[in-house]
Amino acid sequence: MTFDKEDIVKLEAVDSLCIGKTEMSLQRLKKLCRDDDYYVRYFAIQSFCDVFTRIHGQTAEAKQILITFLQKLIIEEEAGLVRLAIYKGLFLCGDSDASAKIVSLLVDAMKKNDNRFISPALNILCEMTDILPNDLRKQVEFYMGEI
Repeated sequence: MTFDKEDIVKLEAVDSLCIGKTEMSLQRLKKLCRDDDYYVRYFAIQSFCDVFTRIHGQTAEAKQILITFLQKLIIEEEAGLVRLAIYKGLFLCGDSDASAKIVSLLVDAMKKNDNRFISPALNILCEMTDILPNDLRKQVEFYMGEI
């Protein structure tokens, strides 16, 4: 289904791959992280991080492999939505700067009234709220109150 021509079918397939437990699922997601459709990339990156962690664990070595992969993606990625997914993955691997970058992207989107971007950014930050540093948590809670 990840090869389907219909965008919605492809998106649902990519999202459902997040429960994968095989190297084959991981390799398919890795390819989808570079798909032409930025929504596919957004979901593929989040699913890739989930499956990678499920297969390889959260050892320092596994996190470094994942960080290296995500850093390569961020260099070539222009879509803000996809950058959110990448920063989320980096944050979960221990990159302390990633959460501030997500907040920065959210603030920029709010200044531009970009509602397509605000909701996903807030959703990602809500997922991360329990593990955000206090100063960033307060910023997120402030912006959530603004919407």
